[in-house]
Amino acid sequence: HPAHPKANAKSPTFVVLATPASGLSWAHNALTNLGYSIHSQQLQLTTPMPATAAMAAPAAILLDTSLVQAEPSLVAEALGQLRKQLEAAGLPDVKLLRLSASSDVLQRRYTHDTDLLHPAGMDVQTQVEQEQWLIQALKPDCDYHVDTSAMGAVDLYAKLAALAGVDITPPAFNITLLSFGYKYSVPQNAELVFDARVLPNPFYEESLRPFSGLDKPVAEYVFSFPQSSEFLEQLQQFISFSVPHYQKSGKTRLTVAIGCTGGQHRSVALAMALAQYIQAAHQDINLTVLHREMNHWPHQAAKPTPSNPT
Repeated sequence: HPAHPKANAKSPTFVVLATPASGLSWAHNALTNLGYSIHSQQLQLTTPMPATAAMAAPAAILLDTSLVQAEPSLVAEALGQLRKQLEAAGLPDVKLLRLSASSDVLQRRYTHDTDLLHPAGMDVQTQVEQEQWLIQALKPDCDYHVDTSAMGAVDLYAKLAALAGVDITPPAFNITLLSFGYKYSVPQNAELVFDARVLPNPFYEESLRPFSGLDKPVAEYVFSFPQSSEFLEQLQQFISFSVPHYQKSGKTRLTVAIGCTGGQHRSVALAMALAQYIQAAHQDINLTVLHREMNHWPHQAAKPTPSNPT
């Protein structure tokens, strides 16, 4: 994906030892996204190791150890020869990386994912025992060991990026808070839409009707009701919960729309209160507040000023 930060010609060269259940496909996808040139094959001592002369950095060789039944010492010797070939080809900083998982996790992955059938048709228990035997035997010969038992694909991507020296710190997250009126339509570009029409409406207080949620008397009225404060607390909790997950999925922006009937009182007061919370609790977030129906407000209503988030 072009948006992913990339490794470069000075990044480590990886030889990855893994099986389908320990994260082989995850590693393939992660290293591809990091800009690595990938060569994948079964690790069998009867099969020639990949030709290294034509490989260009950054390069990664993914070796599926599912079919290996040779003595670990012979496997280690073959890997040592491969390392020397890669270094002789001018590829930088060759690292042997093994992926593993606990026996329970391997069994669960093989049992529940039909795409992980063993190429030799072994039963799950035999397969897991063989994997654990080999991966433990090769431990002294590997530079890195990553246990994927508690990982998902995104976690392994982050780990491999760190080993490759690639900074994948996400860009600043951007939230747009948008107040709106349902009578003028629901915003089409908002990921999250919250309906504030369940709260008491200042519109029915004649002295408050001409003003907006930016005016202190309107905001005080809205939050004089316990359900309004509870509504705001639920919004705050949901934002704090969901933003890290949006970031983890690769999103960099989120539009949160809060609506009331006309987009003048309740939604505006809530948007401003939520903005204050986000600015205090999540200072790393870029925040914009927009009041879509401002042109419909009476002229007496307060308008955003430089002191308000806009």
